[in-house]
Amino acid sequence: MRPWLALVPLLACTAPGDSATGSSDASDASTSAGTTAGEPTTTASTGPTCPSGQENCPCGDDLACADDLVCVFAVCIALDCEPGSDGCVCGPEAACGPDLACNSGNLCRPDGQCPYTDDGSCDVPEFCPAGSDVNDCCATQAGVCEEFGMGGDCPPGTDMFDCGYCIYTDDGGCDEPDLCAPGTDKNDCCASIEDGVCDEMGMGGQCPQGSDMFDCGYCPTPEDGVCDEIEDSDGLCPPGSDAVDCCAHPKDGVCEEMGMGGMCPPGSDIWDCGYCPWADDNQCDEPEGTDLCGEGSDPKDCP
Repeated sequence: MRPWLALVPLLACTAPGDSATGSSDASDASTSAGTTAGEPTTTASTGPTCPSGQENCPCGDDLACADDLVCVFAVCIALDCEPGSDGCVCGPEAACGPDLACNSGNLCRPDGQCPYTDDGSCDVPEFCPAGSDVNDCCATQAGVCEEFGMGGDCPPGTDMFDCGYCIYTDDGGCDEPDLCAPGTDKNDCCASIEDGVCDEMGMGGQCPQGSDMFDCGYCPTPEDGVCDEIEDSDGLCPPGSDAVDCCAHPKDGVCEEMGMGGMCPPGSDIWDCGYCPWADDNQCDEPEGTDLCGEGSDPKDCP
């Protein structure tokens, strides 16, 4: 199975086929609230109010997305082309045009070809026909390094597990043992996460800064317009470390922003306060769209 969910934090919505290089065909696929009201930014996290399966939001169960959307590295995006045509989402009942076939990513591609070649992951047979992903499927011997210059004939990056290195080091996430061999992602895997002991240097431990922020009691993304505390949004930050962003209780029917009846910062409770900082941006942000704003607050974009 392709490690899509594990790669999303690293690749920030990279399109299939580019996972080894980090380039992106869907750089705008994930949108969340910006640091200032009215200035949304793109980020790997779509925030707690983005409903699964909707445009620019996480894919649902079994990589499901709403009609006319396709799941690209765990994010649902719209492809600006006719369903059923080459490179576009498949039509009803997986229908595609002549000489095209609907692949497991719900995209129409030339029948017998693989759209995910040279991405560092063998996509046969789960995603591509046999023989269509030659380079990525070159290495076949478990425990034997088969890359060029290291005893084999396969391209660099196609057998890093057996060759004893990791291309995802120091990205803030421990990639052992699923994506990288044990001992090849030492900094990211140094700390024992959520054990109640701070393992970072200068705070009682020997691990790099940012590797154990939960146990060390801080949040690297405070006041970015998104609540990152784990108790409120399944985020990465411990309770109380993102107080400004987590001040309000969204969608409870009570406006909690300062000057509007509450004590929370502007932009922290837009849903309940009845306005939308992304109105008139040619994208519907009401519940039927990105679900970042309340009903009726983005009328021009949500006819």
